Amino acid sequence: MRTEKQIEAAAAAAAEKANGGTFTDPLFYKPEQQAFWRDVIRSALDVADRTPSNDGEAQPKPQVSSKEVAEFRDHCVYIRSVYTLMMRIWKDSNEDERKMMEGISPLFFEDIGKS
Repeated sequence: MRTEKQIEAAAAAAAEKANGGTFTDPLFYKPEQQAFWRDVIRSALDVADRTPSNDGEAQPKPQVSSKEVAEFRDHCVYIRSVYTLMMRIWKDSNEDERKMMEGISPLFFEDIGKS
């Protein structure tokens, strides 16, 4: 079982890696966002601590390297970053921002085509 201090540190590290900013800065992370990251970390650690078998008895934990954990963490952070970006662009944008994106999209895709 992890302490709240460990969970807080892990939540701060994951949130800052995913979104930047300082986890303890209330202007960057609202209390509900901090709570979200704590819950994510707590759930991940709880699941990692138990590996029940089909008959309900605990099985030996699989051997996972630090490198594998880091790769999985980085991939999760990447997925969350893409999700956050897409939500910002498509759901949270206003009419003026959408018009601006439509106006520059031909230039954007032309530039990508030249690469």
